[in-house]
Amino acid sequence: MNQKNANTDIRCSVESCVFHCNDCNYCSLQSIQVEPRKDCNTGCACDESMCASYRSR
Repeated sequence: MNQKNANTDIRCSVESCVFHCNDCNYCSLQSIQVEPRKDCNTGCACDESMCASYRSR
């Protein structure tokens, strides 16, 4: 986990995020911010929201 503490309340499989705990697919943050995606109103979950706490490695 590279000195990260997995938050088992936040599951994540986005390996390109600096907060991702590679060996267990959890986030190391205490909380995340979920925001709507800009200019999108399709009603499909994959289109509507994103993790605004994401930071690239």
